[in-house]
Amino acid sequence: MKTVGYHRVQRRNQASNGAGWGDTDSKSALFSGRVGRSEFLCTYSMFTAILVVTQIYLPDLDWLRLFVMILVAFFQVSLIVQRFHDLGRHGNHFWLLFIPFYNLYLFFGVLFGERGQSGSNIYGDEPVRKRQMFL
Repeated sequence: MKTVGYHRVQRRNQASNGAGWGDTDSKSALFSGRVGRSEFLCTYSMFTAILVVTQIYLPDLDWLRLFVMILVAFFQVSLIVQRFHDLGRHGNHFWLLFIPFYNLYLFFGVLFGERGQSGSNIYGDEPVRKRQMFL
């Protein structure tokens, strides 16, 4: 195996420790690991629905709406970073979403459109593909 530098090897070792949504040992557990396309779509949609419901049903509680918006934004950014990791890209690609028009391509074409890398990459093992049943 080829040595690629201290930071990349360190990141690979951290990613293989299983850091993810349920891992509390890692300081940045929410921003490490990988998330597949279907899980990304479902979770991102759920967070967006929470924002919409909050805006509709809590019109007079500005402080609570602001708190929910900040909390949901934090989790959505974490989810986007994990999706970039699944594609084999660095989490700093998140900042490219602030470029007009390119953000549309990046969000819909890349995050929703592209398949993640098969097998392990430097950010962790391939996410488990679960068969989902809708009742």
